[in-house]
Parts: sequence; structure tokens; C-alpha cells
Amino acid sequence: MKINLSDYENLCKDKRQSIIVSQDRKSDCQHRAQNVVKENNLRSVVRRYKIDGNIITLGNKYDYLVLNDDLKTAYLIELKGSEIPRAIKQLDDTFSAIYGKMHTYRPR
Repeated sequence: MKINLSDYENLCKDKRQSIIVSQDRKSDCQHRAQNVVKENNLRSVVRRYKIDGNIITLGNKYDYLVLNDDLKTAYLIELKGSEIPRAIKQLDDTFSAIYGKMHTYRPR
């Protein structure tokens, strides 16, 4: 399965958004939402996509993908309170589906 990210909504409303928040409201970790905050201090052009349930709906997949287009870095975000081996499998399983379209980006 190959995915074309331009077919999906970029969740960063400002292309040089200073703070990017990826959140999982369904998390059962301590009965509160989990989130990852990424600061964009250089005000680079960024894009954020919800992978789980939006771009990929079946199988193992990570939660979010954040791309820094200026620095050519890709942040693969899986929000987990536990089950770390499962998180690693989710990252591995979805990386190849998306990486073909962003082969010039360095994964982080």
C-alpha cells in the first residue's frame, strides 16, 4: 500500500506553526489524554497528519506524522503509556507505506 500525503488534510493550519501538538484523547494512561508537543523555534514549514484512523484505518499504524519541510525531517509519533513493543511494531509497519513518498526526509 502506497500513500500519497497530498490526498489528506494537513492539520497544521499555519504552515510555519510554532507549536505542534499531537494528542490521543482515547488514552487510558492515568485516565488522561496523552500528547506530544513539538516546538518549531526556527519557524520552519511543517505539516502534521493523523495516520491512525484517518490515512490508515486497518492494521498496525502509528498515530501521527509531522514533517519539517525545511529541514527534511519526519517525526513518527506513537502515543503509548505502555506496550512499547507494540508501539515499535506500529512504527515499523506503517513507515514503509509512507516512506516511499518522503524518501528525502530523515526519520526521527
